Amino acid sequence: GCGYTVALAKRMEALAAPDGIDLTERTATLRGQALKLHDLGMFELRGAPFPVGVYELVNRAPPTWRPRWPSLP
Repeated sequence: GCGYTVALAKRMEALAAPDGIDLTERTATLRGQALKLHDLGMFELRGAPFPVGVYELVNRAPPTWRPRWPSLP
């Protein structure tokens, strides 16, 4: 087999709308405030031992920080 993580990624890719991006609940919790997400609920995914929370990427949030170095020309 290809391993749980790769299999889960394949399931998420298949679940997403065309040109869309879906994230697992675990990934959504790691993103901080960098992304705006829409909660799609819990899904029973083949190979997952329990229901998986799924979020749809809506768009990137505006940056809340600026680099400390000057921009390159």
